[in-house]
Amino acid sequence: MPEIPYGCKTVLYVEKEIEEYIINPEDTCSECGAPLKIIGKEVVRTEVEYQPAKLIVKQIVRQIAKCTKCGTEESDNPKDHFQKAAVPSKLLSHTIATPSLVAHILYQKLVACEYINLLFKLEDEMKDLS
Repeated sequence: MPEIPYGCKTVLYVEKEIEEYIINPEDTCSECGAPLKIIGKEVVRTEVEYQPAKLIVKQIVRQIAKCTKCGTEESDNPKDHFQKAAVPSKLLSHTIATPSLVAHILYQKLVACEYINLLFKLEDEMKDLS
């Protein structure tokens, strides 16, 4: 595991492959209707998904496209037009948590609380017996 410098935020480090979830933009320009050409991509966020016995790191990536007609002499629009794909909303903003991870954490908390309550009951019963 790499060493984290003093004063840095805690970083989630998982030695696994990162799965990319690519969001494609529309096929045509919203300004003039001409076809779009993919010119790049942008990492929107990173999420951690829980599956029993493993964690999967997913990077949500949206593609950026450029209109092939806008910005040319034959177009009504003199400027280049770039278009990004819409991004799906998150369960909790500003976190890496996915619904599966939140469900697992809540389930574990519930099970742990029930287990602790059971131990307290057993302790009380043992005191009553002695």
